[in-house]
Amino acid sequence: MALRASLVALAALAALAASAEEECASPQDGGADERYIIAWPCDPGECHIYFGQQRKAFPTNFNLARATNRTLVLAPFPWYENQAQQYTNAFKKTASGARPYFTCFSDLFDLSVFNRPLPDGSRLRIIELHKFAEREMAAGRRALGIELAIVSKGIPGRATLDGRTDPETDASTVVVPYPCAEPLEGIALNLSAHGSGELWGLPREQVEVREMRCGYAMLARAWKQAASRPAQFGEMLESPGLFGGKRLVALLGTGHQPHSHAHDAAMQQVSQQLAYAAPLLREAERFIGERLPPPGQR
Repeated sequence: MALRASLVALAALAALAASAEEECASPQDGGADERYIIAWPCDPGECHIYFGQQRKAFPTNFNLARATNRTLVLAPFPWYENQAQQYTNAFKKTASGARPYFTCFSDLFDLSVFNRPLPDGSRLRIIELHKFAEREMAAGRRALGIELAIVSKGIPGRATLDGRTDPETDASTVVVPYPCAEPLEGIALNLSAHGSGELWGLPREQVEVREMRCGYAMLARAWKQAASRPAQFGEMLESPGLFGGKRLVALLGTGHQPHSHAHDAAMQQVSQQLAYAAPLLREAERFIGERLPPPGQR
């Protein structure tokens, strides 16, 4: 099983490059008053965590959308040529490490799971980022107009090493702020005067982030304080100081480090039921068939 999973991942990356120019599918469409959230385990301007780590964040990010009653904008998966050939800090300084590629969510996964009701009868509402961008531009809006982006990097236990605030001193705040890193990196660098301006492959002229903050997303603590009840968790996130009143928000760095987890059984189940897309499985089977000898010759 481990070998097959590894080959599936390898086949995925090969298939993704070929499909980068294809249109991403999305099964759902929102109304004019719909609110949206982008939740992802890393900064899209500097995402060097691997495919498996990105997938492990799904339960938290699904939970954020459900709790806030927002449509989850499914960002494409970032990946890099020659990834995992060097330690991350060294790889980031190479030409390959500075050039991410992006693959549509539906190129990897079968989105039909989102049409199934949750145990309480509700459904997770989703749309892929590029379909969202197309719809926004068709309505005369900027493709990606994020009113608030919160970037959560680092591990709280290391606060004394980098001069950041100790999150334990402010247990009433979901996101404990700290100054964004200098020199600029990731999304902050991309959006600066010296950066590329692009996010998830969208060019500068199509992107606007009206406010960006850096801070520890203490979601595990907030989920516990809400007694693992989505409605109470959502109220904390939708407070006026965070997401309240904003149409499109982004919370980046969620579901990766333990402090940024907010799991529950229903969202774990959705994540487990999220099957690989049929074309990807066919490509994986072809790849395995070509690389492995017949069973009798192994």
